[in-house]
Amino acid sequence: MVCIMSKCIKCRVEFQDPAEICPFCGNALSEHTGDETFLYPKLKEQNRGMHLAMRIYLFAAVVGFVFLLCLNHHLRARIRWDLLAGIGMLYAWMTWKVSFFRHEGYLKKALIQTFSGILAVIAVDGVLGFHGWSLNYVMPGVFVLMDIAMIVLMIVNSRNWQSYLPVQIIMILCSLIPVLLYHMKVDHAWYPAVGALGITVLVFLGTLAIGGRRAVEELRRRFHV
Repeated sequence: MVCIMSKCIKCRVEFQDPAEICPFCGNALSEHTGDETFLYPKLKEQNRGMHLAMRIYLFAAVVGFVFLLCLNHHLRARIRWDLLAGIGMLYAWMTWKVSFFRHEGYLKKALIQTFSGILAVIAVDGVLGFHGWSLNYVMPGVFVLMDIAMIVLMIVNSRNWQSYLPVQIIMILCSLIPVLLYHMKVDHAWYPAVGALGITVLVFLGTLAIGGRRAVEELRRRFHV
């Protein structure tokens, strides 16, 4: 039976529903006619091995963490290397789970992994005595890197650049966090916080200025204005 379907050229997956964006990678879908018998790949068979590998990793991580915990206690080390290793293993598990077992687009996956990484760095700073470098420099630096990555992605995916506007708004809100922490006396370096916020706002305003009416229409469509 012939039907109208959408296809992701990057993932090589066909969809029968009227979707416009690929749920796996976030790229725009193209319509074409095809056979209903070849709609989706056998994801269950492909994911079975990944689930097994995930369980093996979790078991090995727990065993490794317990071993490091005992070793750190036996050596009476001043630095909790076991906790540092545990944070790394937890972040690796989170990255693996988000990358292979969640069906959001790559933008959402990147945001989840970015904020998970920030939390992991803050945890490492806390284990080492919390000197504040995670909040003073790492967090604003990550937001600036996200802005740069956003510009690169808009250039590479020029056909669908307007889809990054909501993410830029999210980044502006996130960039307010270091500024608020500075005013709350938690963060003691004002220039990275203000610099990250300024760069994020400039990227958003630049996108609006260059995008013109198309950018405004995209914001109206997304926020139902």
